[in-house]
Amino acid sequence: MKKITLIIFAIIFFGIGIYTNIYFKTSNSDVIESPSLDEILALPFSLDDGSLSSLGQIDIQDKLIINFWATWCEPCKKELPQLNKFHQQFINDDKIQIIGIAIDEPDAVKLFNKEIPLDFLNLVHEKNGFILTRFLKNEKGVLPYTVIVNKQYEIIEQFYGEITLEMLLKVFK
Repeated sequence: MKKITLIIFAIIFFGIGIYTNIYFKTSNSDVIESPSLDEILALPFSLDDGSLSSLGQIDIQDKLIINFWATWCEPCKKELPQLNKFHQQFINDDKIQIIGIAIDEPDAVKLFNKEIPLDFLNLVHEKNGFILTRFLKNEKGVLPYTVIVNKQYEIIEQFYGEITLEMLLKVFK
């Protein structure tokens, strides 16, 4: 029974990967192939209140943790409470900031946040989220994906898949 479940999950994730690859290569002629940092910082994202924001509007003091997630991603659902705990521990630390990038639809994220509210800034945009995750070296194309960057958006650390509070604390000790 466990083998069948694993095979089904593998087929589902493989299908999602193929869909994502085909969708973003064929249906989005306006996708930026090799974006510059300025283009990345200008990409618009939705906020919870429906207004727009961009990474360029975030004033990074020292380090920024960016977590890419989606409402349909089971490992994302498991790690978001861990990120909330991390945020609560470092909420008064001006040198460490955390944001979520939901690669999803705004309505789906609003519903999801009723189940698991996020304590940190969350930006939402499906296409721009994929552009950003590729720019930040998500070569495996997986979610969740977390990167820690400096003020120049240079990657300090990256995590493929689900992370824990302990993993983040280890980086910042």
